[in-house]
Amino acid sequence: MSVSMRAISENETVAEQEAVSIFMLATIVVLSIGFWIIDHRWDQSVYAAGMDEIAYTGAENATADRLSDVNAASTVSRLVIVGWALICFLTGKQKVTWNSTFLWISVLFAIFLASSVLWSINPKHTIFKLAVLLVLTLSAYGLASRFTLRQMLNILCFTCLSFVVIGVVAEIAHGTFRPWGNYRFTGTCHPNTLAIYAAVMCMSARMYLVKDKSMIVAMMMLAVGVGVIIMTKSRTTFGAVVISMLATQVVSVRGSNRILLIAFGVFAIGLVSIGSVFLSQQATGQLGSIAAMGRADDVSSLTGRLPLWEELLSWIDKRPFLGYGYMAFWDADRVEKLSEMFKWEIPHGHNMYLDITLDIGIIGLIAYSIWFFSALQRAVKLFIKTNAIEFAIGFGIGVFALISGCAESLFKIPTFHLFILISCFCGLLFEQPSESTTK
Repeated sequence: MSVSMRAISENETVAEQEAVSIFMLATIVVLSIGFWIIDHRWDQSVYAAGMDEIAYTGAENATADRLSDVNAASTVSRLVIVGWALICFLTGKQKVTWNSTFLWISVLFAIFLASSVLWSINPKHTIFKLAVLLVLTLSAYGLASRFTLRQMLNILCFTCLSFVVIGVVAEIAHGTFRPWGNYRFTGTCHPNTLAIYAAVMCMSARMYLVKDKSMIVAMMMLAVGVGVIIMTKSRTTFGAVVISMLATQVVSVRGSNRILLIAFGVFAIGLVSIGSVFLSQQATGQLGSIAAMGRADDVSSLTGRLPLWEELLSWIDKRPFLGYGYMAFWDADRVEKLSEMFKWEIPHGHNMYLDITLDIGIIGLIAYSIWFFSALQRAVKLFIKTNAIEFAIGFGIGVFALISGCAESLFKIPTFHLFILISCFCGLLFEQPSESTTK
């Protein structure tokens, strides 16, 4: 009798695993198609090449055009994604950890963010963007209720890979795939956007090293991720992914080994600093060129960001405490005005912290910081308790978002980047720690 019951139990486990695999594959397809329609365009590499060849004239501002028009395809795609997430939620078995401090901090921050419509300079625009953010959050929550954080990272990683593959196909089709000289890999989105997808692949690769049979997958993800970052020449992403992968490693080692790793990092930084003193000016210039990834122009001004930041600070001074309302500052008119002022297409502030302050002021920035660091603390706590590598990777992705935010705002805007972050954080809400969990 016991043998028969064991056989039935094993069959149920196999069937459940097959169901999870089918759900995961379907989710990758839904996210890949849905977010590609929302965030990408097939001829982006042609558009980018045209903008590089001529000076900015303001004749076409893709960002302002998207803000001015309601995209029916994007709306339908968001509804499909949230609909699939609802199916995942209804079939999910994970339970929320109600005694989690991070959960209640998240609720309070969400209430504060939604309240910004009360002081928004453009309430209609704020309500629309809050609705988009709500759909994004509900989608991430629904998926997290069906999948573990490890499974979610798998889904996100392969979705990012699909965007890279589509980007290569698009550039080959348009004849813009020329990986030499001053070329920047664009694919079907901005190079900096594509680089972040690659960074997620690099950070998630560690997850596939837990089994020998997954070594090939790990090496493939890492190789493709590093290759894409190099081809996009995204300097911020390159630096952020190195630091975040080191942060993941620091979290994942134990006791005295963690202290040794930190000590080695400090020693390495000191060694590089001392070595730079003895380098010749020519050698220093060559190293600087390498660090700039071949993009030496406008390095001193962070590719035009510093003048923009000075301008944005003047706007923050006008409404420092509560800001202008969620996404209210970046309406179509403002985007066109600032783009014309600085002679390059400006979709956002290129600094997550400035953009958050524009949205919800200094008070909001403090609230955001508390929320974010409570998520990092939750990830570390779960890793220490479970020894599961996905929590360390979730911590690393959070660190990456913080560093990337110094020169980009992509983890603040309601697109796939923010969806990645919210999905990881939702995974922290649902995970039930178990001492039996292993790496």
